[in-house]
Amino acid sequence: MEDFQDTQKLPEEEILHSARGMALSRKVKSPWVVVFPLPVFEVKETARVPDNKTELLKMLKTEDAILFHKKICPNCHAVPGRERWESTPEGSRMEVFAVGKREGSFEHWEPIFIGTNREPYYEERLNWEGKRDKMTQGYQLCVKDYEFHILSDAFLVHRPGIKLMQAARRLEHETVTNNLIDKKISRELHILFGTKNGCTI
Repeated sequence: MEDFQDTQKLPEEEILHSARGMALSRKVKSPWVVVFPLPVFEVKETARVPDNKTELLKMLKTEDAILFHKKICPNCHAVPGRERWESTPEGSRMEVFAVGKREGSFEHWEPIFIGTNREPYYEERLNWEGKRDKMTQGYQLCVKDYEFHILSDAFLVHRPGIKLMQAARRLEHETVTNNLIDKKISRELHILFGTKNGCTI
Protein backbone atom coordinates (compact mmCIF):
# COMPACT_ATOMS: atom_id res chain seq x y z
CA MET A 1 0.00 0.00 0.00
CA GLU A 2 1.03 3.60 -0.44
CA ASP A 3 3.02 5.28 2.29
CA PHE A 4 1.34 8.46 3.55
CA GLN A 5 3.89 11.26 3.30
CA ASP A 6 1.96 13.69 5.49
CA THR A 7 1.54 12.20 8.96
CA GLN A 8 -1.17 14.76 9.73
CA LYS A 9 -3.45 12.95 7.28
CA LEU A 10 -3.96 9.40 8.48
CA PRO A 11 -6.51 6.82 7.29
CA GLU A 12 -8.54 4.51 9.48
CA GLU A 13 -7.10 0.97 9.53
CA GLU A 14 -10.49 -0.31 8.34
CA ILE A 15 -10.23 1.86 5.21
CA LEU A 16 -6.87 0.36 4.29
CA HIS A 17 -8.16 -3.19 4.75
CA SER A 18 -11.31 -2.52 2.72
CA ALA A 19 -9.44 -0.96 -0.21
CA ARG A 20 -6.75 -3.64 -0.12
CA GLY A 21 -9.38 -6.37 -0.12
CA MET A 22 -11.17 -4.83 -3.10
CA ALA A 23 -7.94 -4.62 -5.06
CA LEU A 24 -6.63 -8.10 -4.21
CA SER A 25 -9.95 -9.85 -4.87
CA ARG A 26 -10.19 -7.94 -8.17
CA LYS A 27 -13.72 -6.74 -7.45
CA VAL A 28 -12.74 -3.67 -9.45
CA LYS A 29 -12.93 -4.86 -13.06
CA SER A 30 -11.56 -2.20 -15.36
CA PRO A 31 -9.38 -2.03 -18.47
CA TRP A 32 -7.52 0.84 -16.76
CA VAL A 33 -5.07 0.81 -13.91
CA VAL A 34 -6.83 1.82 -10.71
CA VAL A 35 -6.10 3.61 -7.43
CA PHE A 36 -8.43 4.61 -4.60
CA PRO A 37 -8.29 8.36 -3.87
CA LEU A 38 -9.54 9.60 -0.51
CA PRO A 39 -11.48 12.85 -0.05
CA VAL A 40 -9.55 15.03 2.40
CA PHE A 41 -11.07 17.44 4.92
CA GLU A 42 -9.77 19.75 7.62
CA VAL A 43 -11.41 20.52 10.94
CA LYS A 44 -11.46 23.54 13.23
CA GLU A 45 -8.73 23.52 15.85
CA THR A 46 -11.38 23.28 18.59
CA ALA A 47 -13.20 20.37 16.93
CA ARG A 48 -12.54 16.67 17.36
CA VAL A 49 -11.60 14.48 14.43
CA PRO A 50 -14.66 12.54 13.17
CA ASP A 51 -14.54 8.77 13.65
CA ASN A 52 -16.69 7.96 10.62
CA LYS A 53 -18.54 9.47 7.67
CA THR A 54 -21.73 9.99 9.68
CA GLU A 55 -19.89 12.27 12.10
CA LEU A 56 -18.07 13.99 9.25
CA LEU A 57 -21.29 14.86 7.41
CA LYS A 58 -22.70 16.48 10.57
CA MET A 59 -19.51 18.54 10.94
CA LEU A 60 -19.68 19.66 7.31
CA LYS A 61 -23.17 21.04 7.91
CA THR A 62 -21.98 23.08 10.91
CA GLU A 63 -18.73 23.99 9.08
CA ASP A 64 -16.65 22.47 11.86
CA ALA A 65 -15.14 20.57 8.94
CA ILE A 66 -14.54 21.75 5.38
CA LEU A 67 -12.86 20.46 2.22
CA PHE A 68 -9.07 20.40 2.65
CA HIS A 69 -7.52 23.69 1.51
CA LYS A 70 -10.95 25.01 0.53
CA LYS A 71 -9.79 28.55 1.35
CA ILE A 72 -6.52 28.11 -0.58
CA CYS A 73 -7.02 25.84 -3.59
CA PRO A 74 -10.44 24.10 -3.61
CA ASN A 75 -9.87 22.47 -7.00
CA CYS A 76 -6.69 20.78 -5.77
CA HIS A 77 -8.52 18.35 -3.47
CA ALA A 78 -12.10 18.10 -4.75
CA VAL A 79 -12.66 14.50 -5.86
CA PRO A 80 -15.06 13.62 -8.69
CA GLY A 81 -18.61 13.37 -7.34
CA ARG A 82 -17.72 15.32 -4.19
CA GLU A 83 -21.07 17.08 -3.72
CA ARG A 84 -22.99 13.84 -4.13
CA TRP A 85 -20.52 12.06 -1.82
CA GLU A 86 -21.10 14.70 0.86
CA SER A 87 -24.88 14.29 0.62
CA THR A 88 -24.91 10.47 0.70
CA PRO A 89 -25.21 8.82 4.15
CA GLU A 90 -22.73 6.26 5.36
CA GLY A 91 -23.50 2.76 4.10
CA SER A 92 -23.27 -0.67 5.66
CA ARG A 93 -20.24 -1.64 3.57
CA MET A 94 -17.52 0.04 1.56
CA GLU A 95 -18.21 0.34 -2.18
CA VAL A 96 -16.88 2.22 -5.18
CA PHE A 97 -18.98 5.39 -5.16
CA ALA A 98 -17.69 7.19 -8.25
CA VAL A 99 -15.03 6.85 -10.93
CA GLY A 100 -13.02 9.70 -12.40
CA LYS A 101 -9.79 10.69 -14.10
CA ARG A 102 -7.32 13.53 -13.65
CA GLU A 103 -8.50 15.50 -16.64
CA GLY A 104 -10.91 18.29 -17.58
CA SER A 105 -11.96 20.23 -14.48
CA PHE A 106 -9.75 17.89 -12.42
CA GLU A 107 -6.51 18.52 -14.35
CA HIS A 108 -4.93 20.22 -11.30
CA TRP A 109 -6.22 17.65 -8.81
CA GLU A 110 -3.66 16.42 -6.26
CA PRO A 111 -5.11 13.03 -5.30
CA ILE A 112 -4.03 11.32 -2.11
CA PHE A 113 -4.71 7.68 -2.76
CA ILE A 114 -4.43 4.08 -1.66
CA GLY A 115 -2.54 1.99 -4.17
CA THR A 116 0.32 -0.47 -4.49
CA ASN A 117 4.06 -0.03 -4.92
CA ARG A 118 3.53 -0.26 -8.69
CA GLU A 119 2.03 3.23 -8.84
CA PRO A 120 4.09 6.33 -9.74
CA TYR A 121 6.11 7.48 -6.76
CA TYR A 122 5.83 10.76 -4.92
CA GLU A 123 8.60 13.11 -6.10
CA GLU A 124 10.98 13.26 -3.12
CA ARG A 125 12.78 16.34 -4.41
CA LEU A 126 9.62 18.35 -3.63
CA ASN A 127 7.87 19.15 -0.36
CA TRP A 128 4.54 20.54 0.78
CA GLU A 129 6.03 23.93 1.72
CA GLY A 130 6.68 24.76 -1.93
CA LYS A 131 3.23 23.56 -3.05
CA ARG A 132 2.69 21.57 -6.28
CA ASP A 133 4.44 18.65 -4.59
CA LYS A 134 1.86 16.09 -5.79
CA MET A 135 1.43 17.56 -9.28
CA THR A 136 4.26 15.55 -10.83
CA GLN A 137 2.86 12.29 -9.47
CA GLY A 138 -0.59 13.33 -10.71
CA TYR A 139 0.82 14.01 -14.15
CA GLN A 140 2.19 10.49 -14.40
CA LEU A 141 -1.14 9.03 -13.30
CA CYS A 142 -2.86 11.06 -16.01
CA VAL A 143 -0.43 10.12 -18.78
CA LYS A 144 -0.74 6.45 -17.83
CA ASP A 145 -4.54 6.75 -18.00
CA TYR A 146 -5.27 5.78 -14.42
CA GLU A 147 -8.83 5.49 -13.18
CA PHE A 148 -9.62 6.90 -9.73
CA HIS A 149 -12.21 4.86 -7.82
CA ILE A 150 -13.65 6.95 -5.00
CA LEU A 151 -14.85 4.84 -2.08
CA SER A 152 -18.26 5.42 -0.51
CA ASP A 153 -17.24 6.07 3.11
CA ALA A 154 -13.46 6.50 3.11
CA PHE A 155 -11.83 9.85 3.83
CA LEU A 156 -8.88 11.57 5.50
CA VAL A 157 -8.81 14.43 7.99
CA HIS A 158 -5.99 16.96 8.25
CA ARG A 159 -5.42 18.56 11.63
CA PRO A 160 -5.12 20.83 13.48
CA GLY A 161 -7.08 23.80 12.27
CA ILE A 162 -8.34 25.29 9.01
CA LYS A 163 -5.56 26.87 6.98
CA LEU A 164 -6.00 30.34 5.47
CA MET A 165 -4.17 31.78 2.46
CA GLN A 166 -1.86 34.07 4.44
CA ALA A 167 -0.69 31.17 6.59
CA ALA A 168 -0.04 29.01 3.52
CA ARG A 169 2.24 31.43 1.67
CA ARG A 170 5.90 30.46 1.61
CA LEU A 171 7.23 32.45 -1.32
CA GLU A 172 10.85 31.37 -0.97
CA HIS A 173 9.92 27.67 -1.01
CA GLU A 174 7.39 28.19 -3.82
CA THR A 175 9.98 29.88 -6.03
CA VAL A 176 12.43 27.02 -5.55
CA THR A 177 9.72 24.44 -6.27
CA ASN A 178 8.43 26.19 -9.38
CA ASN A 179 11.94 26.50 -10.81
CA LEU A 180 12.73 22.85 -10.09
CA ILE A 181 9.50 21.60 -11.69
CA ASP A 182 9.44 23.94 -14.68
CA LYS A 183 13.14 23.78 -15.57
CA LYS A 184 14.08 20.20 -14.65
CA ILE A 185 11.42 17.74 -13.46
CA SER A 186 8.86 18.50 -16.18
CA ARG A 187 11.49 17.86 -18.86
CA GLU A 188 12.42 14.57 -17.22
CA LEU A 189 8.78 13.47 -17.09
CA HIS A 190 8.20 14.34 -20.73
CA ILE A 191 11.24 12.30 -21.76
CA LEU A 192 10.35 9.31 -19.57
CA PHE A 193 6.57 9.20 -20.01
CA GLY A 194 5.76 11.43 -22.96
CA THR A 195 2.83 13.84 -23.10
CA LYS A 196 -0.92 13.48 -23.37
CA ASN A 197 -3.50 16.10 -24.22
CA GLY A 198 -5.17 17.34 -21.03
CA CYS A 199 -2.44 16.14 -18.65
CA THR A 200 -0.79 19.02 -16.80
CA ILE A 201 1.87 19.44 -14.15
